[in-house]
Amino acid sequence: MDYTTKRGEMNYYLYAFIPVTVLPQPELLGLSGGQLEVITAGDVAVLVEAVNGKAFALELEQQAQDPTWLAAKAVQHDTIVNAHLAQGLIPLRFGTLLESREAVLELLAAQPNLAARLLALRGKREFTVRVWADRAILEPRLIGDNEVLDDLQVQLSSAPKGKAYLLERRLREAFEKVFKATLPELRVMAFGLLSDLTDAVLPLEKTPASTPERYGLLEAAVLLGARDETLLHGELAQWLERYGLATTISQGFAAYYFAAEGA
Repeated sequence: MDYTTKRGEMNYYLYAFIPVTVLPQPELLGLSGGQLEVITAGDVAVLVEAVNGKAFALELEQQAQDPTWLAAKAVQHDTIVNAHLAQGLIPLRFGTLLESREAVLELLAAQPNLAARLLALRGKREFTVRVWADRAILEPRLIGDNEVLDDLQVQLSSAPKGKAYLLERRLREAFEKVFKATLPELRVMAFGLLSDLTDAVLPLEKTPASTPERYGLLEAAVLLGARDETLLHGELAQWLERYGLATTISQGFAAYYFAAEGA
């Protein structure tokens, strides 16, 4: 966790930039068990929790190596953020702690076009889409579209047992080369399809884990309005049969990737 604090003073743990019209959910308590509040500057605000700097820093030091504790706190942070999501917000990363109200106001003042960015994200959620190339679907299509592979397949279908073994081996090796050469094109195609279906898409550095049956092509964050969520789910359900691309899509959450992009 990345924070700046003066022990013994009242500090502020930050959850999200929000429009000034957003009110904190009274039934939710913050990570330190305190009430949530809003600090406003002009036409923008930030959702915070006042915490005792000394006690909070001590708890961090004692629990920072406990993955169970960290995971629970991260989930609590996201729960608070998502409870205020519908009215439009820009989430702040887990562990954002500032030393004073003045420091919070300085942070607000340092955000360019914050009101416009909040408006652009209103009613939208972020999803993670993962895409794999499915061998079972793509193999007959690639063989049929490739003259060399197709010829080997024809020879294999009528070859005697001894020769069939060698032809099968040649076909496997040739197919692997064609399959691997096709993967960059499939990745570009998947990204283009997502771009056409979403408000915004960001390719992520990691790719989905590959298996013998499926090769990980693309992991991307996409930004969707409520009406577009159903459309994207329906389109992704057809990608396997249509393109040989297997997909998964996460549940919607606050726009962490797109907030960072615009920060």
